Amino acid sequence: MYCINCGKQIRDNSKFCCYCGAKTPDPVKEEKEIAEPVPKTEEKAEPAEHSGEIVIKEITAVPEGIRKIYFVDFLYRLMKKENIPLAIYLVLNVCIIGAVMCLFFALPVLWGMLAGLLVYAATIAIAVSPIGEAILRSQTACKKIQNRQVIDRLYPLFSEVYEKAKVANPSISSDVRMFMNYDSCPNAFATGRRTICVTAGLLDLPDDQIKAALAHEFGHLSHRDTDRFLVVYIGNIIILALGRLFQIGVMIFDVIMTITAIVMNNRDGLWMLILSKLSSWITLFIINGFLAIWSRIGLLLTNKTSRENEYLADAFSCQLGYGEGLLAFFNWMQQMEDRPVGLFAALSQDHPDTDKRIARVQNYLAVIR
Repeated sequence: MYCINCGKQIRDNSKFCCYCGAKTPDPVKEEKEIAEPVPKTEEKAEPAEHSGEIVIKEITAVPEGIRKIYFVDFLYRLMKKENIPLAIYLVLNVCIIGAVMCLFFALPVLWGMLAGLLVYAATIAIAVSPIGEAILRSQTACKKIQNRQVIDRLYPLFSEVYEKAKVANPSISSDVRMFMNYDSCPNAFATGRRTICVTAGLLDLPDDQIKAALAHEFGHLSHRDTDRFLVVYIGNIIILALGRLFQIGVMIFDVIMTITAIVMNNRDGLWMLILSKLSSWITLFIINGFLAIWSRIGLLLTNKTSRENEYLADAFSCQLGYGEGLLAFFNWMQQMEDRPVGLFAALSQDHPDTDKRIARVQNYLAVIR
């Protein structure tokens, strides 16, 4: 069978194209379901952080009305209790941008803060859009998979998990695509609405573990908790841009002072040159330190929510029938020596302790057996 959207050959029983995500025609009525029945458990009243058991998150309904706009849906979800730390971080960013607006354009405080809000809202809108996903893929060196052997190995696994995930939660985008980073450490992450990135190291694992890892990432897409990292890293573009402007200003001032000192060609000029270099170095150090620390603060403010969402994504993988593969994947992770580097490391640093994740998955599997 061939996909009517992209024209590529896919499995005859596929409900969704594994290349473009488009839904395929189904001549057979929904009397016969491809996916296995999803085990259901009652949602625990006690928070998962304290109960020691995996909690199944209620499937999120497909957004309706104006919430179909992803940015609007993001703002709606931002008001939930679990996202309060992220909301605080965003408010602080608005205050910083507003203060800069007041300083540079001599605006009253109220108008400066309003301008900061509008500018930052535009930046966040870009961050949670496909543009933001593309930027993060670029920063993590995740590219479209071209190798035919890799495609033949991964896409059948991806297609199988994708189909089950869509049956479990139809609100998952019909255009989820897989990309690859050529790092040797087995890893994967989901971001935005339609991006799953895997590392080349994942190819070293058995099929059941790869499917379990993919199901975990589809769990993040299902729960729509994949935009926090986009907001922290991509949404801070405006903060980064302001920092760069300050740096450029400092360097221009340093050049002017250096030329003036050379023209003076006396002791006062020498002292001016020394003070100029010293002040420039200190100012640049402060600016670079602030930019690095501020992104780190954003991660710290969202870490608790991120850890809880990792447990919920593990539960989603179990719901789809990949619990045993997930346990094997965790056990293998504990033994490997290679660790994620760069931005992949930042994406992994908010994960809970692997032993705790193993215990929760074991508890869940014990319940459904």
